Amino acid sequence: MKTRQDIAGFLLRITLATGFLSAVASRLNLWGAQSSGWKNFVQYTADVNSFLPASWAPVIAVLSTTAELIIGILLLVGFQIRKTTLSASVLTLLFAIAMSISFGCKEPLDYSVLVFSAGAFLLSTCSHYPWSLEQLLHYHHLKFNIMSTSINNYIVKTEQKEWQPLIEKGIHYEGIFVKSLKFDPEQNRSTTILLKFEPGASYPYHNHPAGEELFILEGDAVIAGGNLKKGDYLYTPPSFKHSVTSENGCIILFIVPEEVEIL
Repeated sequence: MKTRQDIAGFLLRITLATGFLSAVASRLNLWGAQSSGWKNFVQYTADVNSFLPASWAPVIAVLSTTAELIIGILLLVGFQIRKTTLSASVLTLLFAIAMSISFGCKEPLDYSVLVFSAGAFLLSTCSHYPWSLEQLLHYHHLKFNIMSTSINNYIVKTEQKEWQPLIEKGIHYEGIFVKSLKFDPEQNRSTTILLKFEPGASYPYHNHPAGEELFILEGDAVIAGGNLKKGDYLYTPPSFKHSVTSENGCIILFIVPEEVEIL
């Protein structure tokens, strides 16, 4: 399942990248006789943005083409993927809105612009991006840190990291957010994490093949019927099964040697 999701994310990234780059190539006559050409694109830009002064069309055409070129290249090589896909989602959504205003809602539906925008947004929610420059740089950074003698290379400034929605195997767990503290390149997953549960959030019944350790940093949680509060520590042995719920919300430090199995 994990391999299939990695392949799906990779194909979505490459498809989005080639879509942007192909459009730019067509405007610059790189597709030969099949190219739309720059003059036609400027005219199309004026038509799409008919609610704006026609004199703005050349500027909008240059700005949008530049943005699409940068987005396409970054997605193709796989760098700053989350920020790039969010930018791509917003850009194509604005395009769809402009098309709807000028031509009616049928036009963006026919050209699948909203699908493009939604696909880019979906890719931005992925927890990791395999077969990318981003992953390669992260892996080499970890290898450098292993050889480093500076303690600063082992410190994780958690306050500088953003909470990310918890998404595992394509499932988005509502109300649960994660910060990665230690990433294992061999397993391609984080083994030490912070999880933040919003009030009422819950993680489903699951198994820990290699056990786990956790420490309650804030709030309280219920695990296998046990009430844990701030300052409590819990070790669960291998193959221990339980769920996690938090009525009032909490932040928990988890050490999970192997990936959990949802039951």
